[in-house]
Amino acid sequence: MNISQCFGGFRSSRNVFQYACLRRPRNGQKLSTSLVLQKLGLQDVSDSRPVPKMSGVSNSELGERLEKFREVAVLPRHLAKNQQVLVYNKKYASMLENEKIIARIAGEEFRLKYINVIKDIPRMKMFLYDILPLMKEKEDWRVLPNILHGLKNTGFKLKLPIAEKLVRTACINGRQNVILECLRRTKDTGMDLSQPNFTKTVLFWICFKAIEQDQSIECVSKSLSMAEQILEMLEDEKYTGSKYKDVSTHQRNHPEILGIPLCIAAFRASKFKDNKDKDFQVAKYATEFVCKSVATPLLPSSDTITQAQTVQDLENKVKNLRNTQKDQELTKAIKSRNYEREILKSRIAKLLHWLMINILVVKGIRLALPILGPTFQHKQQLQERLAELEKNNESIQSVWREVHTIQGKDPQSFIMSKLLRLDTYT
Repeated sequence: MNISQCFGGFRSSRNVFQYACLRRPRNGQKLSTSLVLQKLGLQDVSDSRPVPKMSGVSNSELGERLEKFREVAVLPRHLAKNQQVLVYNKKYASMLENEKIIARIAGEEFRLKYINVIKDIPRMKMFLYDILPLMKEKEDWRVLPNILHGLKNTGFKLKLPIAEKLVRTACINGRQNVILECLRRTKDTGMDLSQPNFTKTVLFWICFKAIEQDQSIECVSKSLSMAEQILEMLEDEKYTGSKYKDVSTHQRNHPEILGIPLCIAAFRASKFKDNKDKDFQVAKYATEFVCKSVATPLLPSSDTITQAQTVQDLENKVKNLRNTQKDQELTKAIKSRNYEREILKSRIAKLLHWLMINILVVKGIRLALPILGPTFQHKQQLQERLAELEKNNESIQSVWREVHTIQGKDPQSFIMSKLLRLDTYT
């Protein structure tokens, strides 16, 4: 009797592959290579989608990892179903090793090899995290859009924490232009501007580059151009997933988002243009900041302090229980502490994210006011917004110090470079 043998998907942390159904030969008869190919209907593939290239990097270890990733994880998604059967089915491993079977995709030839889905295909998140430390030179970062393209082809979803880590690592290495390219190719890379906090993170690092890394007016002007391109993308549904409406609630008009180009424009004018707004960019973004944006409400600081006290009480409880025989109570206390600790961590992260961006916005307004002069029609409103931001910044820094006190640590001032861990990249 003929038995149909079908292959299903693998566990969720792996890529899910679909397999065509094959029939086993009768009486244990071995299939010859030609018969296998005939049964599979194997033909050259003329897939119009090229397999993303990831070559030309600066070090061999990174190159080897990318090549293997391309071969075992990305390539199969460009193969026909019958070819997927061939590379994923162990019974064809020997045949693929001994016979040179070629797949042609978008003019490129690939020799098919057996792929053990469990052993050969890496966990995509860990693969990405493993290669980031290896990416140091310009040519390494140049392939990031193609890496993300390959990941997207495997079904990998670029979630916010991963995207933010990518942006942070690339931009600390001065590769803001690569992130912009990833955003331009949003359909391929899966990186978009649908989440306001991510948009603010991207703009923060563009501004950081202008202030901390750029040494010439040309470089600062490029950073301003990058920020302006982000604003243009925010008006395009392709990058945000929603239609643009020119209202204060749209992220295009959030104060942190409008404040970043204001900061870069004011910094350029103050450092390279004798404190003069020769191209009216400072006035343009100062006007938009005042007229279009509404101040973002802060999280209640008392909640964060209360949460810090809750965590510290549980820390003390766990410490005391370790010296007893109350194992069940200790286990329960540890679970509660860990749960409350994550809540505190999330709240502090939100406050610090707000603070990091608004420190730059405050810097921009301070630089802009003397440049704009007394004739600027929105000067009073801009001064009022500055006073409000300075008050909020100090409030968050006060919470930051209070949390340290509750934890039994010396109250720490907010030091941008320490929080960004820039010392690990110098």
